[in-house]
Amino acid sequence: MITQLCQTGLLARASAVVIGELPECDEPSGDIRARDVMATLFRDFPGPVLLGFPSGHTISPAMTLPLGVSCRVIADKHPRMVIEESAVV
Repeated sequence: MITQLCQTGLLARASAVVIGELPECDEPSGDIRARDVMATLFRDFPGPVLLGFPSGHTISPAMTLPLGVSCRVIADKHPRMVIEESAVV
């Protein structure tokens, strides 16, 4: 999916990337970890990248994220995402 986003040019328009926890996505041998793959793919991304965000396929309680709203990604000592407008149903 990440490759498709790169090929379509959508990631080039993104100002930040938020990636979920990726549970059970590591190779069983432990040689390849999904988190390391994502870190490598996004190492040259010019904006903030949050890895391990509790949304989507997750083992912890999941945050529901509305689509099509403005948000702000803060990548400091306590990384977070702030949704800046209400979702419309």
